Amino acid sequence: MSLILIPEPTAIAGEQFYLLGLLHRILSLTKSATVTPGSIASLATYTTTITVTGAVAGQTVLIGPPAALQAGLVPFGVVTAANTVTLSIYNSTAGALTPASASWNVRVMA
Repeated sequence: MSLILIPEPTAIAGEQFYLLGLLHRILSLTKSATVTPGSIASLATYTTTITVTGAVAGQTVLIGPPAALQAGLVPFGVVTAANTVTLSIYNSTAGALTPASASWNVRVMA
């Protein structure tokens, strides 16, 4: 078996600034918010909105739930309007669940 070494590509100054700008934009579209859902009935969904300045409908949303998220709860997020992410928490269990108030992280991928 032969080992082929591929040289690292040479970055052009404009590309470096583009990548730094893109990284800054991705990181700037990150928000933490305290969410207090209360009781979520069986097979029901709790929703709340979180303001994420710069978010545009159609962009991908990544949700960072708290570490102690109860089994059976399924979180998801959608940019529903300019600067607005709707966080939804679906209860997939046969009984009501009451998640604790906690900090959630939202990141919109530009």
